Order: sequence, then C-alpha cells, then structure tokens
Amino acid sequence: MKPSTTSNPERKRDRSGRRSFFIRLLAAVGGGLATGSILHRIVRSRAAQSGDEHSVTLNTHPLAVPRSKEGPQSNV
Repeated sequence: MKPSTTSNPERKRDRSGRRSFFIRLLAAVGGGLATGSILHRIVRSRAAQSGDEHSVTLNTHPLAVPRSKEGPQSNV
C-alpha cells in the first residue's frame, strides 16, 4: 500500500499564520483608507462652512506710504 501524502509531516504546511497576517494587513489598510476618507470629508466640510461664515475686511492704515514701484525697498 502507498503511504498517504497528507500524513507526511514534511509536506504538510501550516498556512494559518500567513493567512491571518494577510487578513490583518488588509483589514488595517482598509480601515486606514476608510478613516482617512471620513476625516478628509469632515475637514473639507468644516473648511467650507468656515469660509461661508466669516468675511474678511481690509482696512488701509491712514499713515501708510503708497508704493510707486515693486520691491522690498519701494518706500526709500
């Protein structure tokens, strides 16, 4: 009678550890992508809301010297 190949311990491999590692890796990557997209949407919606609520007004200083030419020393 032929010996069974499944009973040979040298040919039998335990792949549960490798499978478990890749499942955890894929779960971590998927969770990171989901969390990142949710946080991105939250930040984007808050930025859009804050841009609509506040208006910016610019007041010129009464003693400011008008610039006649561009550059760092335009007032000289």
